[in-house]
Amino acid sequence: MNAIFLALGLALSPAAARPPAEPAAEFPEGAAWFNAKPLSLKMLRGRRAAVVAFLHPQNLQSLRTLAAVKTWFDRYALYGVMVIGVLTPDFEFQKNPLIAKRDLARWGIRFPVVQDNDRRLWKAYSNAGWPTLYLVDHAGRIVHSRVGEGGYEEFEKQIRAVIPFATGSPPPPPEPPFPEPATWNCGSASAELALGRKAAASLTGEDAPPSSDNGQLPYKDGARTRRGAWREDEDSISVTEPNRKLDHYLGAIYRGRQVFAALEGPLRGTKVFIRQDGEWLHPSFAGPDLKFDDMDRSYVEVKAPGLFELIRNNSDDLHELFLLPEQAGSKIYGLSFADQCQFLEFPR
Repeated sequence: MNAIFLALGLALSPAAARPPAEPAAEFPEGAAWFNAKPLSLKMLRGRRAAVVAFLHPQNLQSLRTLAAVKTWFDRYALYGVMVIGVLTPDFEFQKNPLIAKRDLARWGIRFPVVQDNDRRLWKAYSNAGWPTLYLVDHAGRIVHSRVGEGGYEEFEKQIRAVIPFATGSPPPPPEPPFPEPATWNCGSASAELALGRKAAASLTGEDAPPSSDNGQLPYKDGARTRRGAWREDEDSISVTEPNRKLDHYLGAIYRGRQVFAALEGPLRGTKVFIRQDGEWLHPSFAGPDLKFDDMDRSYVEVKAPGLFELIRNNSDDLHELFLLPEQAGSKIYGLSFADQCQFLEFPR
């Protein structure tokens, strides 16, 4: 997969890793914190090690990695290792602390989290995408790091190795490592489809999927199109006129067992209607966020911005997908797809 920035996160090979750098950047003063009073590495130095986790609540790779991070928090919080999350906004709505607090509660995140709204930490760590994990030892040095999913067993070995230096005591008895992402017999899933000027700027040459305003959609993986009154924003596209006739739409060809969309509506909310392969969704293929009106039309109700699960297919065959927002001001940030092994169960 090409290493290009996408609005839903940087798609990187699970084997990607960063070389250690030292010292670790200090947490910025004045930033908002959740689940803890403001922390600093200076406070931890000589007494604690830390896992600094850059996470993205609307990015599937981050959400799947979160399970491992939460496991380490549960295993090692009493053994001198802190887990500290970093929320660096990718979308404008992620700067809202109420949205951040909602996402943390939804995913059961109890460890301290700092909101990096001005991207100071992102830049200080020269971060490349989501998720990225850094292990900071008792001296405030980055001794191990990981970009992307996987590498959990090795990361946990490194966590256990720094505990004696941080606390002067041995680590707890070993437990089974968090399972690595499956790679065999998983089927396939399309790359994330990011939208907006930021995403378009990252696509060059043959990487750029075809897009047109006439509704014609080549039937190949990654093709996309849109029709009607749309505006290209920095990190999304938005409908500029009411869409009661549902003739303004975004279309895409994809593979995947699961389909997710990052969406935002106007203040009064909106319905985003969903069609697949020329039909309204059958209930047997509907994601948990999908609803049906009295005409059996499939839609998601967007009252607040976030990630919505649209579809659960029974195969990873090619499909044609159309999103049709009802209200002017509705935004689509991007689409994400998961294969059989990457299946993600959202908490409700």
